[in-house]
Amino acid sequence: GMPPVADNGKRGRGVVALSSHFIGLWTDVDFGTVGHEGEGLPPDAAAAQAVYDASGLPAASITVNSGGGLYHIVKLAEPLDVTDPEIRMRVAALSRRWQAKVKDAAEKQGYKYGTGVSDLARVLRIPGTVNAKDWNNRRATSFTSTGMRYTLEDLEEACPAPPKPARSTYVSDGTPASDARARMKQLVDEVRACNFERNN
Repeated sequence: GMPPVADNGKRGRGVVALSSHFIGLWTDVDFGTVGHEGEGLPPDAAAAQAVYDASGLPAASITVNSGGGLYHIVKLAEPLDVTDPEIRMRVAALSRRWQAKVKDAAEKQGYKYGTGVSDLARVLRIPGTVNAKDWNNRRATSFTSTGMRYTLEDLEEACPAPPKPARSTYVSDGTPASDARARMKQLVDEVRACNFERNN
C-alpha cells in the first residue's frame, strides 16, 4: 500500500484506519486512452509530466511510469507513524490538498485529473510489473529516481492549508463589534434587558 497498513488478520483491500506509516505523497496522472475510460487526459507521458511540473510541487523522489499514468512519489526522509489520529488527520488533509493542486494544474492545461487517489490506503502499481488492463496493449512499468527526500514540514510548506477566514462579530445594527469581548457584553446587556421587560 501507499503507505503501509497494519495487519488486521483479514484479507481484502486496505482501509485508511489501518494505515500505519506515511512514507510520502504521490500522484497518479493518467495519460493516453489505453485502459482508461472517458476523454480529456494528457495524450502521453511527456504531457503528464508537464502537468506535475506546472503544479509547483517539489521534485519527485521517484517517478513511476505505470504504462498508463505517472506516479510522482515524494518521499519523506523517514517514515512517519500515522496511528495517532491527529497525525493521520493532518497527513490526510495534506494529501487532499496535494491532489487538488495537481488537479488545478491539469485543468489549466485543459486536462482532467481524478483526486480520488488521495486516500492513505492507496495502492500503486509496482515497477517491474506489467500493466495488463488491455492485454493486447500490455505495458511494462518502469521508474526513475532522483533520491530526493523531504520532511513533513517541507511538504506542508509546499502545499499549505488555506488561511482560516477571520471571524467577525456584529452589534445589533450590523456594525462589527470591536472585539469578541465587546460583543459578549452587548449580548449580556440585551438578555438582561429582555428579562427586565418580561418581569415588569
